[in-house]
Amino acid sequence: VAIPVVTTLDALPDERCPVCAKPIEQKSGRGGKRVYCSTRCANAYHNGETAKASAKARAALKCTRCAAPILGARRTDKKLCPACKRQSRLEISRRHRQRLKAGETGKRGRNQFSPTF
Repeated sequence: VAIPVVTTLDALPDERCPVCAKPIEQKSGRGGKRVYCSTRCANAYHNGETAKASAKARAALKCTRCAAPILGARRTDKKLCPACKRQSRLEISRRHRQRLKAGETGKRGRNQFSPTF
């Protein structure tokens, strides 16, 4: 069930929920003033704010190599655009092949359990 979200908190009177605009039943006694009519509305509001913030962060992503915008990123920790990522992977595999030709196999190429004299 989709809950309509009101964009500004100031647009509604104090006694209405900013998410669904239902009247809020204030409890007497200890505790602060209720802002939302239910936990469901509070979660909908805060999840919407989090989604907006992460969408904004994803929109601002730039490639560290070519400074091109990174489009379609699902995570905010991306560093390279797809073209630069492909180029980086090619460079890594090229260096690995060169090391193999030169005889530098590293730890994986030798028996780690035999004694080295």
